[in-house]
Amino acid sequence: SGLKCEDTCGISSNSKLIMFDFALDDYPDTLIVPDNFEDMFATSYSSGSRIFSASWGTESNDYTINSFYMDDFMYKFDDYNIIVAAGNSGDSGSGTVGSPATAKNVISVGASTNSLESFAEDFENHFSESDILSNKKYYENITLINFSSRGPSSIGDPKPDLMSIGAHGFTPSNILKSSKDSQDESFSLFGGTSMAAPLVSGSAAILMEEMKKQFQDYDSFTIKNILMSTATDLQNDPFTQGSGL
Repeated sequence: SGLKCEDTCGISSNSKLIMFDFALDDYPDTLIVPDNFEDMFATSYSSGSRIFSASWGTESNDYTINSFYMDDFMYKFDDYNIIVAAGNSGDSGSGTVGSPATAKNVISVGASTNSLESFAEDFENHFSESDILSNKKYYENITLINFSSRGPSSIGDPKPDLMSIGAHGFTPSNILKSSKDSQDESFSLFGGTSMAAPLVSGSAAILMEEMKKQFQDYDSFTIKNILMSTATDLQNDPFTQGSGL
């Protein structure tokens, strides 16, 4: 792709990751979440992880049992941070943020736009000129993208909490080449709140690392509060952008 690591390594690139596979062998494209999240969170926590990034969810705007599981674990383990994609149903209007992003303690993340300049020549390789012109208003300034799910939740909570880049960015697409002469790109253009949430997770990791270096105590509420209070206002209402970018 011609992209160099210093341009594409992303946020908190030296972090160690723990992965959970929610698919079944017979249904590889179907998301099968556990009946009770506590065992999953406990496995993550006991392995040393203090950030759980969830780029999945439902279209239900309710405070569901899964929302409760997340809040309950964060209450019991107050140094554990759960960051959840808000959903991509914003075209349907307000009240579209989906569970479990409706949980009170988690950081729910909506999607903002990137800039045309950030894509350089690669942007033209993925979008036609008509696409660029029709969406130009979204990319001239960093702002909310239309598909980003909006609050409030069904019980009135002002979700999402934060925004991050979700339209669009380059992400790793092929770790292994299918053949020696394969022309598959190592990076591809991707978008959605599923990309925005991990970016906030990386920001949280950097913040936690710096606070540790300065011997400052913190809990998940502190991390959430700092990220929200230092966000850039995108000039939208709180049910659309939370605290901002």
